[in-house]
Amino acid sequence: MSGAVLSIGVIGAGDIARTAHVPVLKALGGARLAWVADVDAARSQALGKAYQVPSRVLGNQPGEFPKADAVLLAIPYGARLPYYEHYRQQGTALYVEKPFARTAEEHGRICSWFPSHALASGLMMRSWSTNLMAREIVDSQMFGPLRTARFAHGRPGLVTYGRYYLDAKKGGGGMVSEFGIHGIDSLLFISRAQSVALERVRTVWEGDLDLHTHAVLTLNLGEERTASCEITVTGIEELVEGVELEFDDAVVSYLLPGQGYALHGDAVDLKINVRPRRAGAAYHLTPRDAAVFPSTKFQMFYDFWRRFLDGVRRGESNHTTAAEAYLTTVVIDEIARERSREAGAK
Repeated sequence: MSGAVLSIGVIGAGDIARTAHVPVLKALGGARLAWVADVDAARSQALGKAYQVPSRVLGNQPGEFPKADAVLLAIPYGARLPYYEHYRQQGTALYVEKPFARTAEEHGRICSWFPSHALASGLMMRSWSTNLMAREIVDSQMFGPLRTARFAHGRPGLVTYGRYYLDAKKGGGGMVSEFGIHGIDSLLFISRAQSVALERVRTVWEGDLDLHTHAVLTLNLGEERTASCEITVTGIEELVEGVELEFDDAVVSYLLPGQGYALHGDAVDLKINVRPRRAGAAYHLTPRDAAVFPSTKFQMFYDFWRRFLDGVRRGESNHTTAAEAYLTTVVIDEIARERSREAGAK
């Protein structure tokens, strides 16, 4: 399939497909947007008409759709199983929007149904400029070895009730798996962690919704190296949002997309802030090449899709594939288990 133009089907015409995936796929070289489908006929038709592609209505029979080389699965978590079963038999590659799975066991089971290169999880911030730059900083030990990695996300009132993704049966089942997942994955991606050990978790609940979670972990980086890790996801506290990495010689920090709106409006802050530990004034680094460090939402999605489809053509896995994100689900699973034990103890 090297060099082949791949046909892409889209299942789910909601916000993420309409505002990101579909326009990117229309512009992506080596890909042909073949059709879109949604349970809402009017929404599917509107999206298809806007991008001049056929539209379909989701029913109970995935086999009713035209064949495609790859399919975007952008429907609620709880509605995906029939599509996995159908497309694993068809040999079709799948790009699955997050959250990919709620448990490590489930993640591994879904991955076992597809060749590694043919299954992507939608953790597209692996293609975000500052995450790629931070990974280079860690790899090169520019400021010495990584000692501590932190991620904080949230603010009072972050929770929006009534959205399906906070429904455990339909969506990801909570704030950590929906709002925190990109930050957790970013820390694991940046550090190239090989395994994790959960040290402790503190959670504030309202019913079965986790309003606030603070977790402390140890990251195994290989070659007998470790780093401490802290994750905070909240809907009730003021936080200094973002990623913070501590090295021997400097502390590095930056925001991910969707963070820091109070300071920056809708603009995305692309700076990596560097604070030397010993001497010298603080300074910042910025992306130097958009082809290497995607710096807008569309560039990020474009890069992630390009990498995934290149892997499909070559039969090679890369950082877009779901198997590469297994450890992210392990962390979310471990946090959820500890929260359950904590709740049971009370």
